[in-house]
Amino acid sequence: MTTLSSLFSSHFFLVALLVGSLVSAICGLVGTVLVLRGELFTADALSHVAFTGALAAFLVGLSTGIGLVVSCVGCAIGLQLLGRRAPSADSVIGTTFAWILGLGTLFLSLSAALGNGASGATSTAILFGSLFSISTASVTFTVVGGLVVIGAMVVLGRPLIFSTIDRPVAIAKGVHVEVLATMFSGLVGLTAALAVQSVGALLLVGLLSAPAGAALKLTRSPFTAMGLSVAIAVGSVVGGTVIAGLSPFVPPSAAITLLAASTYGIVAVLTSVKGHRHGH
Repeated sequence: MTTLSSLFSSHFFLVALLVGSLVSAICGLVGTVLVLRGELFTADALSHVAFTGALAAFLVGLSTGIGLVVSCVGCAIGLQLLGRRAPSADSVIGTTFAWILGLGTLFLSLSAALGNGASGATSTAILFGSLFSISTASVTFTVVGGLVVIGAMVVLGRPLIFSTIDRPVAIAKGVHVEVLATMFSGLVGLTAALAVQSVGALLLVGLLSAPAGAALKLTRSPFTAMGLSVAIAVGSVVGGTVIAGLSPFVPPSAAITLLAASTYGIVAVLTSVKGHRHGH
């Protein structure tokens, strides 16, 4: 039977904890701005894009990490640019859903038809994450990419929040709103590419939305909310990873998102009850 002491002395567990904590931190930062901007639908689109991009890279013999970054960053920026011209950004994203998912299904069928037996395991890892079996190359990729996202959010955070909350005033003050939006879209894409390796494409939106949503219910300050979101996300990853480590039947991605969603649910209920009391 696995104990906590043996778990924390295990190399694979400590690596999973490190990678998961870093990914959750950037999801907490980026997710807060996504919720404030009302762009979570974009993250949902990227979960489909991640699956397709990784499979495309796998099909031609490239690293799935390369496929994730190229597809997610490219599509995130593309959606942002197309959304400016479309009467409804949701229509652009919805169309992208169907097209990208169809391509992913095609790539999976082609891989199976070519007799590549590893395609099933690869698609499963992309969909549900592989935190406990992440490779050394993926760890390096995640650390470098995570530091890039954190550094960029530190630099862009204030003007980005400003342009999100009061776009007309930001434009009047000389803030390059569209440039900021494009740069942020690239960061969202990179965050999605990093997170897919940990929690998987299917659960990506949960880690981006639940901690941020809970934090924004607890405070009106966007910068305080970013800190709370990071704390909730990291706490969910640490708790979920421990649960999965102690129970071999529970996947880490499922435990992580369950804790994040439960935190959001508890916060939503408590703030609702508090609001009703103040209302009376």
